[in-house]
Amino acid sequence: TAITPTGNTSVKFDLDIPLVGPKPAKVDGEATFDHASLVVHSFDLPVGNIKGVLKFNEKGLFADNIQAFALGSPILVNIESEPKQTTIKVAGQSAVEDLKNQFRLPWWELVEGNTDYRLELILPVNDNRATQLTVNSGLRGLSLALPDGLAKSKDQSRPLSLVFDLSDERLLPVRLNYDNQLNAAFKIEIAEQALHSGHFLFGTGVAEYPDEPIIKLEANREQMNLEEWFRFIDRDGLANDEPLPVHEVKIRTRQLMNQFMDLGRLDLMLTRRGDAWVGKIDSSAAKGDLRIPVDRSGDDSIQMTMDFIDLTVMSRIKLEGGADNPVEKLPLFDIDSEKVIWRSADLGRLVLRTIRIPKGLHFQRLTITDNNEKLNLTGRWINQRFGPTTELKGTLDGRHFGRLLNELGLYESMKETRIAAKLDLNWNAAPYQFSLKRLRGEVDVELKDGRLLSIEPGLGRVLGIIAFSQWVKRLQLDFRDVYEEGLTFNSIKGRIHLADGIASTTNIEVDAVPAKITLSGNANLNDKTLDQQVRVVPKSSDAVPIAGTIVGRLAGLIAKAVTKDYQEGFFFGSQYRIIGSWDEPQIIPLHEGDGLFNKTWQGLTDFPWTENSK
Repeated sequence: TAITPTGNTSVKFDLDIPLVGPKPAKVDGEATFDHASLVVHSFDLPVGNIKGVLKFNEKGLFADNIQAFALGSPILVNIESEPKQTTIKVAGQSAVEDLKNQFRLPWWELVEGNTDYRLELILPVNDNRATQLTVNSGLRGLSLALPDGLAKSKDQSRPLSLVFDLSDERLLPVRLNYDNQLNAAFKIEIAEQALHSGHFLFGTGVAEYPDEPIIKLEANREQMNLEEWFRFIDRDGLANDEPLPVHEVKIRTRQLMNQFMDLGRLDLMLTRRGDAWVGKIDSSAAKGDLRIPVDRSGDDSIQMTMDFIDLTVMSRIKLEGGADNPVEKLPLFDIDSEKVIWRSADLGRLVLRTIRIPKGLHFQRLTITDNNEKLNLTGRWINQRFGPTTELKGTLDGRHFGRLLNELGLYESMKETRIAAKLDLNWNAAPYQFSLKRLRGEVDVELKDGRLLSIEPGLGRVLGIIAFSQWVKRLQLDFRDVYEEGLTFNSIKGRIHLADGIASTTNIEVDAVPAKITLSGNANLNDKTLDQQVRVVPKSSDAVPIAGTIVGRLAGLIAKAVTKDYQEGFFFGSQYRIIGSWDEPQIIPLHEGDGLFNKTWQGLTDFPWTENSK
């Protein structure tokens, strides 16, 4: 029996039963309710203060505007009968607090207000048909704090349909459709009024009842908002609810959005196995196998065995929270990835191992290696007063640094070149949010046995190749190996300081084949401009044979008065200031810093020995 009535009811009827003949019996009566009540057993839902008249005859039951009280508010009940069923229609209103007290389901904290509803209960004449209850509402008056297009204010209307199957005495099957965006098929334990199992589907597809007492969550949409879903999962109200026994999570989208930025596709499948989630991810940011512990606050780490991780995509992720999401509560990570991608370049194989420390995580090991380069780092990811901070120390060693710069799109004109560098870096963001503009710290670098090809705007031009091209024009010397084949160098070494997007140095030294070059000043990584000074000193006065003729004995006498290291710079050094954009810098000769030969040459001619290159 779906319902049980109780209370004061008066009944009167006329009964016409023919004693002979085929004439059918007739009944015509009515029941008058006066503060009567009933209970809908599947919901354990009491309906009280029933007032009105229920008419009945041989064709069924009929009623107009019976008044009653349910879910904390008045209702109106109408009843009509057909040959195969009796339909009870209810119109009413209910507040969230009354619904919460009646149905102990999760996430009521996401709903506020009250709304009208229309209920239809179908009682079939045939016992083989299920008793079905349908509830429809436009939800006006209710606000829903849901993510990604599911949310609504109290002034908005969104259609909600709930269909209940009342045929089972232990479990109550329910089908839900909210605005054709959220579909669900779930079962409620009638005795406990608690969720037993279900399949909740956000987007396209068909929700099916699970065969086991588990919860399946699925999202299948063209576009999903990453930040809104993270904010939804981390909200206080949701965190305070009892966790659902979720067993399976599926997410599929072609556009994962984060602050209006498209992070690409995502296909994620996770299944609960014991104390961990196990599954696969296939996305623009990463592809591979995952193992995620259910309790991520302890020493059990998230294990990622990846085919690739694209740091360029990862760096685009921006989540709100900062200090509100302390790093010390973040999970540990153990990552092995066959490829690490940055700006479409494969940097090599990644290995990451972490342990927990006060205020954050310690990187025990962070290495990226391929056949030519190896990056070996340790560090930490900690929470500061102003937000998360990443700190890294280590070394970079490689045999083909020029090729690496070219693949990263940073500099195309360096060839060969071995590198040995020591790094001490930090930035005020998560590790995956690395950017040159945030970078701070120091880099001690030494490059060996390489070539700089370009004399176009860029590093080759900055290093003073213009000076040698001018010598060729003036003195008819053969320096084609310099300006056609590039500037060959034995070493480039020095220390670079990084802060607030500015790279500065006072001691970069270039030991090139034709000259020694020193560089000091700043490079702005934010607006890509330079403000530097460069000094170029030929390695030997033999490189400029005319010097002996012009300077003669005077040069020899003065050479005795200066040290050997400074002799060539004294006579032949040239100094420049370089300002402007990286692409088109302005190169200004500083003649007060020139050597004696250059000053003399300038005085003997009507034009400077070097000119700004156009």
